[in-house]
Amino acid sequence: MTHTQAVPSWRDVAATGQLAKFTLLCLGVWLHAADSLLVATVMPAAVQEIGGVAFINWALALYHLGSILAAVVTGSITGRIGLRAGLALAAMLYAAGCAASAVAPAIGPMLVGRLMQGLGGGGMMALVYVAIHEIFPERFWPRLLVVVSTIWGASALCGPLIGGLFAEAGLWRWAFWAFAGQAVIVVAAAAFLPSRRSGPGGGWAALPLSLLVLGTVGIAAAGAVTAHGAVVAALLGLAGLGLLYAFALLDARHDRHLLPVDALDLRRPVGNGLLMVLALAASTTPFGTYGPLLLGLLFGVGPLTAGYMVALESIAWTWASIATAGVMGRAERGVDPLRRRADRGRRRRLCRRHARRIARGRGRLSDRPGRRVWHGLGLYGQADRRCGAGGGAGPGRRFGFYGPAHWLCRGRFGQRHRRECRGTRRRHRACGGA
Repeated sequence: MTHTQAVPSWRDVAATGQLAKFTLLCLGVWLHAADSLLVATVMPAAVQEIGGVAFINWALALYHLGSILAAVVTGSITGRIGLRAGLALAAMLYAAGCAASAVAPAIGPMLVGRLMQGLGGGGMMALVYVAIHEIFPERFWPRLLVVVSTIWGASALCGPLIGGLFAEAGLWRWAFWAFAGQAVIVVAAAAFLPSRRSGPGGGWAALPLSLLVLGTVGIAAAGAVTAHGAVVAALLGLAGLGLLYAFALLDARHDRHLLPVDALDLRRPVGNGLLMVLALAASTTPFGTYGPLLLGLLFGVGPLTAGYMVALESIAWTWASIATAGVMGRAERGVDPLRRRADRGRRRRLCRRHARRIARGRGRLSDRPGRRVWHGLGLYGQADRRCGAGGGAGPGRRFGFYGPAHWLCRGRFGQRHRRECRGTRRRHRACGGA
């Protein structure tokens, strides 16, 4: 979209006749975004009934692992079966995972259901972006992506509260049933989407994805084997980190890589930025995973109150993101005037120094247009290049007047009257001096 095009309004989006379809697609975004925070508040009540408190972190790790795998393969599968069938398949997989978690008699079947939910939720999320690309013209994409981001923010606030309400009432299984019902609505909405196929997409690298899966499982297992000793847990954790590092190395060599090529290069902004995101996620995710459980065990806090506390954390990082969104732009706008002021001062000092050299007879000015201007110790073009005047002319660059001196000294030395300035004060004033 070019800068001259006006930003389309919602009336323009509605005129396409596809707004209702997009609204139904957004339900898939809601299910995927709210799932993790909702489950974090109902898992303490679930493990009290079915056991498996040592595997509580697996409920979230397997969900995110399934989401990553689904995001990788969704494009290729959708190209073969079409957008309509792809969304219906992802939503049915998510609904089946919710049902498996709702009826789970033990932690094992629930973890299988959580993996199915991750595969279905990640597929629905990826297909929303595919649908935006295929259904709407490019000029509508920014406005539609704003809606997707807004749904993510709303889910961060509402997910923990909804889960806390179900857990407080002793109906944690109904939280999964409620989300399964919403997934069925997405399956019905998929019938209104286009069914055209774009052809098989590019494949994915099996080895890097296998390393990603094994690394994630190793790190998750490290938290479940603490009863066997801290050494075993540490070895599993280190092995998982090593597998993830190997995944990043192999992924960079593949044509269809998941991460940026220089993700591991800390000398580049991309590597530093990804490291910052990893550190922030590692410092904030544990509270969302274990916070409700620990608050209940240590302080007797109920699920609803714990949900409010998780929601407050979500509110805090959402507000901080909005507040700091324009900080970099404001900082750059504040630096630019200071840089221009410093450049003007440096230019003025150079002009004064070279004018004094000429006044003392250590240099001379050319009397023919287009010639370079010598000043005893070098070229005016060199000084011009150092101080950034007149478009950055270098040595020997000609402007049709008296060379770069015309730009350096603001037109006083380089006029066409072929007259050299006489007297130190006059030369000093010509270069902007007092």
